[in-house]
Amino acid sequence: MSDFMPTGAATIVAMIGNPMAHAKMPSLLNRWFSNGEMNALMAPIDLVEQAVPSFFETMRGWNNCPGFVLTAPHKQQAVGLVDTISARAKLLNAVNIVVRGTNGRLHGDNLDGQGFVSGLRDCGFDPKGKNVAL
Repeated sequence: MSDFMPTGAATIVAMIGNPMAHAKMPSLLNRWFSNGEMNALMAPIDLVEQAVPSFFETMRGWNNCPGFVLTAPHKQQAVGLVDTISARAKLLNAVNIVVRGTNGRLHGDNLDGQGFVSGLRDCGFDPKGKNVAL
């Protein structure tokens, strides 16, 4: 792993959830940033439900944070806090990624299913035409 350290001009990507201690994404992404000597970091934020609306408002003016990831239990609450929402996030009634536009507007999407299918394909399984029982 590189000894590269972000500077004060770093891009910050947040990940919010409650609890957050189990989350693996911050360490994986920070290792990737470091190995690529990218001036960026992912900050895990253990955020209680009542603080989520304030966090969304703060995001509108957070210039060096282009977006954030959401995990349980905030995905459904986020649907009502974004300015625009993708069709899949609306269908699922859950947002797991928010992108901040230059004007401070927040766009919500959900990449859970896409990520799951990509993982299957990476392991050599093509789910096309297959049935699933839940």
